[in-house]
Amino acid sequence: MFRPAGSRPQPGMGVLPPEWLENRFLGAALRRVAQPTSLDGHSLRYGEPQGDRHLREVLADWLPTLGLNAQAEQIITTVGATQALDVVSRTLLRAGDAVMVEEPGWAIEFARFAAMGVRILPVPRTAQGPDLEVMERLCEAHAPKLFVSVSVLHNPTGACLSPSCAHRVLQLAQRFGFYIVEDDRLG
Repeated sequence: MFRPAGSRPQPGMGVLPPEWLENRFLGAALRRVAQPTSLDGHSLRYGEPQGDRHLREVLADWLPTLGLNAQAEQIITTVGATQALDVVSRTLLRAGDAVMVEEPGWAIEFARFAAMGVRILPVPRTAQGPDLEVMERLCEAHAPKLFVSVSVLHNPTGACLSPSCAHRVLQLAQRFGFYIVEDDRLG
């Protein structure tokens, strides 16, 4: 992630190819959005630290359909998975802790973990999910505190976590006492 991209595509980096940004539409759209008549008071201020109150209330009403009960005050929304993982990492991890990550995976987060002094334990990603044998060996040898997974439409493989693999990951988490951070789209 810290080297020039070169000619090979980097689908896992989350950036658009430069040629996609070279058009009149994007400039016109940005000028229109930035016009004083388009900006309201919310556009120029920070929002609530826990996230938009209305969204948190909607989530609190919807979560019981998944068997989860939470009040709006107990919910924090973030601006994407990167911010969410940052909040979780700062809350649960300390320098020297071990974290299992899927390989290939999210290079930006690998760099963030490394900057925190966290030991990164790569787990090969298969078509069904993480390689469970490797995961179990890593748990036995390193006692990780966290496993980070993109369960649906994994980036960059596009694979989805199978139910049987998900069940086994949960069993490993219970047996070895690590947290699971899942990047998934609800709904």
